[in-house]
Amino acid sequence: MPAPVVVSWPAANGQGLAIKQYTVTAISEGGKAPVGDATGTSLTIAGGRLTYGKQYAFTVVAINERGA
Repeated sequence: MPAPVVVSWPAANGQGLAIKQYTVTAISEGGKAPVGDATGTSLTIAGGRLTYGKQYAFTVVAINERGA
């Protein structure tokens, strides 16, 4: 079984507003897909959810009460 992948990032400042959540998207040569939301500064993606041996980049978007 493939191992889980942990994506982590520094906390956003929220421009004076509290961050409600972060949305994480995986990007690969075939496109992009959301992989989850987190209230903290890391997200664990379950093993097998991403294709083994494929390279991924991740984007993280901070969301506060005004949106992304």
